[in-house]
Amino acid sequence: MASSEQILTLEERDKLTAISDRWSPLFTVFSCLGLRSAECLGLQWKHIDFTRKKPSIKQQLIKTGGQKAFAPPKTEESVRDINLVCTPLEELKSALLQRAFRGGL
Repeated sequence: MASSEQILTLEERDKLTAISDRWSPLFTVFSCLGLRSAECLGLQWKHIDFTRKKPSIKQQLIKTGGQKAFAPPKTEESVRDINLVCTPLEELKSALLQRAFRGGL
């Protein structure tokens, strides 16, 4: 079981990221990049530089007054490029291509 400092154990994370469905790219990003959940949910395809292999954190997804909206990250230091410590990019590329094939980005 995960401690209060850790949301998932490594085994739990591996089981979750092994699921192959439309949410697996999100789980992979969550587990590999160490972002705040609002930052991860605010990540858009246009913020991922597949050539440099760096996603850029430029916004977060917040809920205010029952509505979801994009907002700047918590602090100025939170606006940043992320150096990947693992490689979720292939999974993200695959998800992007699947969405493009289905007609929705």
